[in-house]
Amino acid sequence: MLPIFEVDSFYEEVSQEIKEMYNYLNMCRTNRLNELAEQEQQQTRKLEERISLISVGFGIPLLIMGFLNINIVGVTTQNEGMSFLSAFLVTFCGGALLSFGVLYLLRKNNNK
Repeated sequence: MLPIFEVDSFYEEVSQEIKEMYNYLNMCRTNRLNELAEQEQQQTRKLEERISLISVGFGIPLLIMGFLNINIVGVTTQNEGMSFLSAFLVTFCGGALLSFGVLYLLRKNNNK
């Protein structure tokens, strides 16, 4: 059995060890939460890039088609208008060029 005068020092020693363990576990938990937050930010950025790619990739060609009011022979009209191939080349190839330009500017803006 410990003498009375050693109980206080033993209590302080154990108390200090428990505080150190708590601080270590708290630090580990904080580091893990920071890692998870960083991973979530990276996933959010990737998702934003995919959504902007899809929206620009489809949106700009469809805007061109609507702006030019393209009629496709056999689809929207019977006799007059552009063939499907010409409409495709005008809207989607022209739109692709504009889309790449817009995406380039978006990525350049995101990197700042």
